[in-house]
Amino acid sequence: VTLIATIEPLESGTHTLKFSALGELMLRIDGKTVYSASREDLSIQEHGVELEAGRQYQFELLYEGNQQFMLGWAAPGSLYTDREEYMAAARAADAVIYFGGLSHADDRESQDRASMMLPNLQDSVIDDLLTANPSTVVFMIGGSAVEMPWADRASTLVWGWYGGMEAGHAYADILFGDSNPSGKLPITMPARLEDTAPIALDDYNAKESLYKEGVFIGYRWFEQQQLKPLFHFGHGLSYTTFKYDAIRLSQPAISGADELEVRVKVTNTGARAGAEVVQLYVQDIAASVERPAKELKGFGKVFLQPGETGEVVMTLNRRDLSFWDVNSNDWLAEPGAFRVHVGASIADIKLTADFELAR
Repeated sequence: VTLIATIEPLESGTHTLKFSALGELMLRIDGKTVYSASREDLSIQEHGVELEAGRQYQFELLYEGNQQFMLGWAAPGSLYTDREEYMAAARAADAVIYFGGLSHADDRESQDRASMMLPNLQDSVIDDLLTANPSTVVFMIGGSAVEMPWADRASTLVWGWYGGMEAGHAYADILFGDSNPSGKLPITMPARLEDTAPIALDDYNAKESLYKEGVFIGYRWFEQQQLKPLFHFGHGLSYTTFKYDAIRLSQPAISGADELEVRVKVTNTGARAGAEVVQLYVQDIAASVERPAKELKGFGKVFLQPGETGEVVMTLNRRDLSFWDVNSNDWLAEPGAFRVHVGASIADIKLTADFELAR
């Protein structure tokens, strides 16, 4: 493998290069070999080179092996802006946009995070910025929940997930209003780690998870325990508003292989075109076993101009009404009364309607 790059240092001085490889590794800078070694372990080796700020250097990294290799370095100077400097900039600005959150080094498979707190003292920085300028937008990057003790003070909070190579353009379109966001949270954002079921039930360890919460996994746990999370499952705002009305069921009762259509009318009551994700939750009113109060069984997205009304149609079948019966070792839908809850999140139910499942 040969990697070639043009490097332009930001600071003059000694740059400590750090190498790790299984196999043979060589680094040339401007054609001169500065490191060459054959390694049988991944221990990190260091080598210092003098580089000048503003000057361009040709780096050529050559690797021979069938495993892995790494080149990194510690540059002179500080990676972080002094607090006094960023606080002065925040005070002088009309608004502040803070980009932070997690990286794939924090948030990835095969390695658990030590806590739900943001790494690298980000909470302190965000708290500082909100104090210096209340018009601070916090834009979070990440793939899993974090504690956000400052959330109620931020003028705007955007969760960007991991947007890929075109993320910058997409994020700019959202922030400047060229696009209207319409995403809904597919997870619950807990207020604190202790509220999550594995921690609360002492079910977190290195070898196995027993799911002590039973069927109350994820959002179902928070509702059963009457815990208020930071942001509920299904939550999401946009630059416009929506009104739900006129829920209709295709029939008052179903049986056998019948399907039930749930129709909901939604009106864009704001001044911007946008999209709403209508969520359908089902409640088994008289179950013989313990079931969640609400289970997500469908959703539909409707795009509406200002003042426009649209209809979302969602379908339920017998399997949607079933639970796993340990006695028959099969799915079981018990006859009786059911209720559908339609809303903008699990905590923002707009409409309900009842129906019967006949024998």
